[in-house]
Amino acid sequence: MLAAGEVPPYAMLKYVADQIGADPTMFTSYARREETRHDHIARLMIYLGVRKRNRQDRRAGLLSAIESARGAEPELRDQLGAVQVGVPLEGGQASSRDQLLMLSASFTTAMTGSTVPSVGV
Repeated sequence: MLAAGEVPPYAMLKYVADQIGADPTMFTSYARREETRHDHIARLMIYLGVRKRNRQDRRAGLLSAIESARGAEPELRDQLGAVQVGVPLEGGQASSRDQLLMLSASFTTAMTGSTVPSVGV
């Protein structure tokens, strides 16, 4: 979805304009009123059968990312290297995986206001 004032690349505008028989340069005069843009977005969402993301959607996405991080531990360790984002655990520094999981959990809590299930750290 385009943000207010955002203009797609000309090639994209031309591709769509060619399909509907429009002039791609006319996009600059489209939706000068914010209400028009919102109305068209609402109509498109109904037509496409989609809705805006909500708190539960964001939480589900973050939980999915955490699960993916668990399975990608070796790759993450290589990427994170010596980055220290967590509090050292008893006996030393948290592993890169644990740091990422703690950061993800903190981010999820901040974004959704609820905690994530235990991640084994």
